Amino acid sequence: MHLVEIVWRFPSASGALLLLSVTARLQTTMRFGIFYEHQLPRPWLPGDEHRLLNDALEQVELADRLGIDYLWEVEHHFLEEYSHSSAPEVFLAAASQRTSRIRLGHGIVQLPPARAWLSGSPPWT
Repeated sequence: MHLVEIVWRFPSASGALLLLSVTARLQTTMRFGIFYEHQLPRPWLPGDEHRLLNDALEQVELADRLGIDYLWEVEHHFLEEYSHSSAPEVFLAAASQRTSRIRLGHGIVQLPPARAWLSGSPPWT
């Protein structure tokens, strides 16, 4: 905990100096997280994607045990080597079953085309 005091000085119409002081106790903590895009460069061999996702899930378990605070997963389509993550909900669901403390979330969510969001269901259902 740190004690922080902020003072503002304002000159008044009479020339006197008005002081406004605010004192607060701040708890300063730094949080750490991990961000997944699941990059897999070519050449691809059979089982490479399976191995990539299993390795990522093992890393998430380790991150949870080490006290990492959060995990972000992005959604990408049509980027063959850059990101193998077209349905991050599946990865986040698997991660949620292997962790107890770490917070999970979407880093990027793409809106469906042609106002499909008005139906209230994801476009893949």
